[in-house]
Amino acid sequence: MPGPRRVLRFVLPAAAALLLFAALDAAQASIRRELDEMMAHVEAGEVDADRVHLSKRQVRYTVTIDVTSAKERKQVRYARLRLLLDGDRLAVYRLEGWPTHRRYESYAGSQTELWLYDDKDVTYVFQDGRLIDTRIR
Repeated sequence: MPGPRRVLRFVLPAAAALLLFAALDAAQASIRRELDEMMAHVEAGEVDADRVHLSKRQVRYTVTIDVTSAKERKQVRYARLRLLLDGDRLAVYRLEGWPTHRRYESYAGSQTELWLYDDKDVTYVFQDGRLIDTRIR
């Protein structure tokens, strides 16, 4: 049976590493809360969407948030897309959430966008921003 000192030499570093990884994960998730709060202000009309600046390295609306990791950059891209949604696309987003896949097609000057939801086996087809078809597989 190992002595208590030997057990502590293993348990303490393992506990410290676990706390460190938990803190890192919480730090990366913190920008998500900020982005959700920003979107709530925009949707409530408290912040003008034209005054929101989302870049690869910074988010500015009433405060500036530095973007440091790949995970945060992905969250900023999704927030930027949320700002660009309007009309039918915004209604589908609120109903279904983010699509699993999006595909753009351009024919004769009109742009068709397909939103595919694999888990629900449904595809929404938008043409020039309007919902024109819902396909259930």
